[in-house]
Amino acid sequence: MKLVFLPEALDDIERLYSFLIDAGNPLAAQKAMLALDEGVQMLQESPYLGVPMERDPAFGETPAFLRRSAT
Repeated sequence: MKLVFLPEALDDIERLYSFLIDAGNPLAAQKAMLALDEGVQMLQESPYLGVPMERDPAFGETPAFLRRSAT
């Protein structure tokens, strides 16, 4: 399965990482990136885990109850 990130999502990931680094918390930045990577792996293993987005059913989003905190 090919997972495609919307440009806005990639911008959000970069902004999150930069924010945590600039805040002097490289450990939190690393944990956040690991949590995102785990989520990507979960979607690749179980592609129907996400639900269609209302604005564009061709794309999916993960329900909040499946998300984890990076802490």
